[in-house]
Amino acid sequence: MQHYRFRYCSATSLARPDNNERLRAAAVPTTNSCSDRDFAQLDVLMRLKPAASIECLESIIMWTNNETSAWLADKKKG
Repeated sequence: MQHYRFRYCSATSLARPDNNERLRAAAVPTTNSCSDRDFAQLDVLMRLKPAASIECLESIIMWTNNETSAWLADKKKG
């Protein structure tokens, strides 16, 4: 992994991070489970709805993940 850091970040301050940068990076999640989940949903939707546009599939994923229907239901009650 070290060689990637020097190959792609050698011209930036990220190649040799100071202690402040290291502390900030310690709080970053080590996995990208949200992205994995989103792409898995996209994969399933593309198989289920092959004629749908990417915008349509994106809106379905956003509607589901943001729980928009629950938010709208709460808004109607209040």
